[in-house]
Amino acid sequence: MHSSHRNPPTDNVQVDQLGLTMTQVFSTPLAALRSSMEALASDYRQEDPRGKTLQNALDQVSRMTRDVQALVELTSPRDVQPMRCSVEEIVDSALRPRTFAQLARLQVARQDNLPPVIVDGPLLATALSHVLEGALESSRGPVLLQVRAERDEVVFALVREDGEGQGGDAPTSRTASLGLGMALARRDLDRIGARMEFERSEQGRACLRIWVPLVPGVDSAKAALPAAKSTNPAKHS
Repeated sequence: MHSSHRNPPTDNVQVDQLGLTMTQVFSTPLAALRSSMEALASDYRQEDPRGKTLQNALDQVSRMTRDVQALVELTSPRDVQPMRCSVEEIVDSALRPRTFAQLARLQVARQDNLPPVIVDGPLLATALSHVLEGALESSRGPVLLQVRAERDEVVFALVREDGEGQGGDAPTSRTASLGLGMALARRDLDRIGARMEFERSEQGRACLRIWVPLVPGVDSAKAALPAAKSTNPAKHS
């Protein structure tokens, strides 16, 4: 009698090979295409409409590049590696892939003197980056990112006015891209022991919160926590 049970080690090797193949097939051509388009875009004056068209195409190439990387991460997840991390560095890393236009709509309010966390910092930063991308791309209005300590956790809260998106229910490459990023974010947040919840108020405001456990032994429930300071990252880029 032959068992239909699949061999997990063999499956893992096949999945890892799939991720490696995707990287080899897509990453280099996309990088070359992006470099060529950036060089071509620099030849156009700011008022030239062809430059705007090329920039829109370049944005699509950039999104496709991120999607390929997300697919690789989805099919070949690496082991979680907890370490002592700075919350500020995690936020800065999540903001780095954002475009200037996105940063202009993003307000960041960080509590001063945030305690460190023991977490896989790069994995949390990538998940937060995917969530930021979804919030910014699904709304034309401003988006607020609040970061604060709350008892034994660090809370990341994304607030935006709802109902300002592109509208329509038809699936597009853009909505598929956002869905892929959010699926990856949910999976990786679960892997590092974080949790994510979404709520929408009657006033049309949408809020997504991520709770990440603090490093054990750090007292985050002090009587007087410093007030959060609000900054616009676009002004500091």
